[in-house]
Amino acid sequence: MESLSDLQWENRIILVKASSNPEEAVGLLHKFRDGVAERDVLWFVVTDQAIESNLQTMTAGMAESVRQKLEVQPEGASVILVGKDGGIKDRGSELDLERLFSRIDQMPMRLREMREQDEGE
Repeated sequence: MESLSDLQWENRIILVKASSNPEEAVGLLHKFRDGVAERDVLWFVVTDQAIESNLQTMTAGMAESVRQKLEVQPEGASVILVGKDGGIKDRGSELDLERLFSRIDQMPMRLREMREQDEGE
């Protein structure tokens, strides 16, 4: 996978620009790993030096794609939610997973996923 567009229709994406204390963001994302996995979320916590992610393999192309997506956001948008369709669904200044999960759970595609999951049980 060489860019965020390679994840389209497969994953939702949370991008976090962590200028200070990236460990806090990564810890929070790990703490909520079940909710992240249930919603097909891949996350990227970006600092000037590195990118941490739950993506198994980070290629140079993917790293560049993540950094470019964050660079073109409005001032103050340090957390971005990208839907499976590739569109930006939410922007914020803080990583609030409860709010982001709520936003995801209102999306038509997610509602369909939850219905299909319920029917499969």
